[in-house]
Parts: sequence; C-alpha cells; structure tokens
Amino acid sequence: MPQGTVVAGYTPSTDSGVVQHFPIAQAGTCQTLTEACLTFYWVDQAASRTITFSYTLSSGHGSSATVNFRVDGPTGAAITTTTDTTRIVQSNMVGRGAVLGMGPNGNPVGILFRASASLPMGNQGQISWIHLLRTYNQHYLDGTGGYACGLKQSPALDVVLPYNSYQTGGIPHDTSEDSPSVNLDLLPNGVVGGEVSAWFQATMYLMWEPTAAPACTGSACTIQVPLSKVDWSWTGDAVNTLQAQPDNGTTWKLTGCETSSRNPSGSITTAHPEWGIRFAGELECVRVQ
Repeated sequence: MPQGTVVAGYTPSTDSGVVQHFPIAQAGTCQTLTEACLTFYWVDQAASRTITFSYTLSSGHGSSATVNFRVDGPTGAAITTTTDTTRIVQSNMVGRGAVLGMGPNGNPVGILFRASASLPMGNQGQISWIHLLRTYNQHYLDGTGGYACGLKQSPALDVVLPYNSYQTGGIPHDTSEDSPSVNLDLLPNGVVGGEVSAWFQATMYLMWEPTAAPACTGSACTIQVPLSKVDWSWTGDAVNTLQAQPDNGTTWKLTGCETSSRNPSGSITTAHPEWGIRFAGELECVRVQ
C-alpha cells in the first residue's frame, strides 16, 4: 500500500462521478503484470514517498525494488466566498414573473466563489469547479394543498461539468458563482400559490489536474484531484398577500424564515466528489393535501 492518500482512478462525467479505490482487491484479479490493477494516483503531496514493489515467480524466486518520489501539487489552496441576501424581484427572464432567491437576478450573484493557490513550478496544470446539489426541496401551497418537490437522487451534479467559471485573479478559472431561486408566479401544474418555500444545500469543489508528461499518452496519464470544498445552504419562504408590495413590485412578501450560509469558508479535502445523476432543472413533485 503506497504512503499518502491514493486512488486507483476517477472517472467524472455529467451522468456520474465515481472514485475507484486502491488496492483493487477482487477474486481473480492482479494475477499478471499485464493488468492495470497496480495503477494508482496520489491525491496529496509530499517531499518524499517511498514505494517498494515485490514479486514472486511461480518457481518460488522473487525480488523487490524501492524508489523515492517527490509528489508536487498546489499549496495554500483556499476558497473564499461572498454571499447576497434573499430577495423577491421580478425576474429579468421574459415570462418567468416574480422569483424568490439568493441574488435571484444575478446582480449581485447569490454566492461568489474565489479560489487561491500556489501552483507547482513547471506544471501548473488547470483548476476547475464541480458543484453538487445535496438538497433542493420546493413546496407550493394553495387553498387546497399544494406540491412538494425534490431531487430525484442526491447528490446530483449541478447541470454542467466542469461548473461555469472565469478569471478574476492570477489563476485561470479562479472564480465561480451560483444564484439559487424559485418561481413564485410560474408554478407546477398551474398552481396559484399562497406560499412558496425552498430549501437548498450544496457543495462546491475546487479541483486541479496536472498537465500530462510529454511522453505519456492516453486517458490514464493524469486525473483530477480535489483541493478544497465549500458546504453552503439557502432557505427561502414567501407568501402571496394579493396586494402590491412597494419594495419589490410584486404581491409577494418574505415571511422572515429565510436563512443562508453567510460567506462560508472552504476547507481542505482529499475526498473526490461523487454523484450518480445530473440535475438539469427537473424536480420530482407530489401532490400534498
């Protein structure tokens, strides 16, 4: 077993993100040197890592070899955030009507993520973002009941891989953002809502992938490794007063039950993000009485 934190592989796609753990211990595997079951990737860095490889031939003879590796990677990786308040506004999207959200029109955005890190000399690689939804519940109440909606499966990839990003500092793709919101006028199945609430929990991951060595070809040369993550949440609740509200130009009013993570900080992680479904805006809804 190698020193440090290692994985046998990581295969993220829009449909799923799966970590293959090392060692691969399955009956009938790792019996020949032509199998890839001894391949591993370091997720953390160190000035010196000692690896010993030993083998035994069918004749009973064997040998071993030992080598030291220096494992480089980004240092000082951190994520800082800036968050907006919960507001009710008229959406800037045609036909959407009133919306309740955290930065619902994106100016300012609901939450802004900024990454910082010192990238290794000679191989700066590329950073990227992965955003996972863990909870996204919406409740719509009318005079006879309403609808309760939620994710089909959790965690779910938030729409795209990698997540949308841009550059504001010294590192390409160092900034990302999100603005969760829920419709107030455009509700499922034509419901005219008397109260609408939303509960949102998510995790943003900062990833890094080194540039492959020139002599290496194929998909096995490198993998993405996690540097840091931020857990954050938002809850919103609004009632329809049926009277124009002077502060937002709608008939909706905040109930005072709104909460959000206020400028949450990132934490170092070596655990890869994993998911089994992509969220593209569809929630499963059931009628409630």
